Amino acid sequence: MNSNLARSISLACTLLVSVFLTACGGEQTPQWVMCDQPVNTSSPVLNNGFGFNLNNTRNQPSPINSSNVANLELDFTLNAKNAKERRGAPAVTQQTIYYHTPDSVDAVDRETGCLFWTYDAPDRVRSASVTLVDEPTLRKRIIVVGTWTGLVIALDARTGTEVWRVDAREFDTNMITGGIQYHNGRLYVPLATKSVILAVTQFSCCESHGSLVALNSANGNEVWRFHSTEEAFRVNINRMAPNGVSIWSTPLLDVARNQIIIGTAQNLTQPTTAMENSVVAINMNNGSVNWVFQATANDAYNATCDVTGEPINQCDGPDHDWDVITALLTKTSAGDDIIIAGDKKGSVYQLNPSTGEVNWETRLGAGGKLGGIHWGMAVDNNQIYAGVADVTAAKSSVIDSALGTDIFGWTSLEVPMIQVPNAMPGIYALNKDTGAINWEIHDTHFYGNAMVDSIYSAALSVTNDVLFAASLDGVVKAFRTSNGDELWSFNTAISITDLQGRTGNGGTIEGPGPIIAGDNVLVNSGYNTFGGTNEFQAGPGNALFVFKLR
Repeated sequence: MNSNLARSISLACTLLVSVFLTACGGEQTPQWVMCDQPVNTSSPVLNNGFGFNLNNTRNQPSPINSSNVANLELDFTLNAKNAKERRGAPAVTQQTIYYHTPDSVDAVDRETGCLFWTYDAPDRVRSASVTLVDEPTLRKRIIVVGTWTGLVIALDARTGTEVWRVDAREFDTNMITGGIQYHNGRLYVPLATKSVILAVTQFSCCESHGSLVALNSANGNEVWRFHSTEEAFRVNINRMAPNGVSIWSTPLLDVARNQIIIGTAQNLTQPTTAMENSVVAINMNNGSVNWVFQATANDAYNATCDVTGEPINQCDGPDHDWDVITALLTKTSAGDDIIIAGDKKGSVYQLNPSTGEVNWETRLGAGGKLGGIHWGMAVDNNQIYAGVADVTAAKSSVIDSALGTDIFGWTSLEVPMIQVPNAMPGIYALNKDTGAINWEIHDTHFYGNAMVDSIYSAALSVTNDVLFAASLDGVVKAFRTSNGDELWSFNTAISITDLQGRTGNGGTIEGPGPIIAGDNVLVNSGYNTFGGTNEFQAGPGNALFVFKLR
């Protein structure tokens, strides 16, 4: 059956069910349009993981280019019931979109949006991607996600049934925010710590730290664990250290050198340690450290730093919160391998992958607690693309969200998102060899009657000669890679009913940003973690927008 005809029939069936229920006096409720065929687990993969590949280049082949990108149209949306934000890059095959909501993992047909299956998650799903794995021992395709409480869950890609589930935490406060990577029978899982926020509720901060865990992909058994700090000891009555150094980002797998490259965050309290705010190369075989490049030292931050004058404040010294984000592996014009890293300070670095030696650093922004460079960069044969946010907010304002409750009601701690002094938000294209800026965009939008800066915090992506970027105000755009000319845009901060009849809306675009998959571009819209709705952010939302090249 023609895919457009099938989709039209599905939409018509949804409408007829809705009309029937209303006419009979029943409540108008969404009715799932189920697929009449099963998932094809041999379907070719169009995109997979936060970084799109093991090298995290965020560069994906597609038929989309500068001559036709203006023909992108909204195909359908997938809304999440009772959700205030959407996280995680979907995995996409020729047939199927695998995506997660806070409460579920779902598989739908890429052409019609009909539902193959849904999995009710035991915990809030949070990982920066759905990771698709053709597992060799099990001889089946599985998909893997991570959760708020550090669970790693593997599902049968055909049926959505659990294959295995493991608790990857070392500490009760560990969680999974970065994307999970797979290679050669192992899953590499980055762990962060909620203590950066929960310090506000603790008399003694903090014991926990980040780690990278290697799991057997067939059963979830732990193979080895890298610790980002040593075990904490008591410094004084209300402080423990070392701590923090979360791994919020997605690991880079440098297969040629048998190493994993991670970006780390700051310590939570003094004294600070050697692997905070660093690029760390880890041996794939056993988790030992090959080398460390530290971008910013002596940086200790937790949410109590935002509570000025309070006895729970456990900060002294600098509290920049200048994490290193997801790194990528690419080549120079001469064909030499290089690592490109960025951080919330606003710098981009070119590193030697064998030694960690810095070849160059280019400072783009002033830096802030929410970036600087926040989620991820993209790269093609000639250029590096980075979005700079240069905004900050008090992370103490998300304490109720961190606990999953409103019992504290600490509205006095909530502050708006603000720009840092000397902010330089925008999109930058850099020469890969030298770090020189080839072009830059400083986009703006109206908020009421005022013109304000558009903040590009979400990860960028590139295909052919088109760069995709999405801003916090909910607008996704396409730019020409050669000079930054705008080619296409769409405002996702709208109310919309999806093809399953669920009402919802878009909002702030954060996290994985635009995902390129064949002739589709997918965008999660809605984010509620920092600052709600303001001049920079469109606010909460629950929609996954699926665009198609016409």
